[in-house]
Amino acid sequence: MPSAHIDLVDQEHMSLLGLLLRGFLAKQLGDPRVGARAVRLAGEFVLHAGAMAVTLTFIDGNVAIVEGASARARARLGGEMQALVDVVSGGGLTSAARAVLSGRLRFSGNPLALLALARVLLADVTPSPRAVA
Repeated sequence: MPSAHIDLVDQEHMSLLGLLLRGFLAKQLGDPRVGARAVRLAGEFVLHAGAMAVTLTFIDGNVAIVEGASARARARLGGEMQALVDVVSGGGLTSAARAVLSGRLRFSGNPLALLALARVLLADVTPSPRAVA
């Protein structure tokens, strides 16, 4: 399966959040299992970090990252930048659930759509020890 294309729309005006997400998503979607999950995702999702907001639009496994929050988003996830970084840097679904329950992260919209997005964003793509050896 070819890797997904990530389009950073209007890169010159993109916030730090969008720039960081592009690199992070490239790593995530480079894994064939995660790429297959992304193909099944469709629609817009908004991520907020502090005063920054970006919309991720998934179409046929490809992702467009647009500055700002779309009113048509299926789900929204936000909080302080450190809370988002903590979750995506290896915490997985358990860490995300703790962050939501503690109020460090907030979500709204369709919880099932957010769960599908979480399976892409929070997937462990580190190579297994056998694959490295």
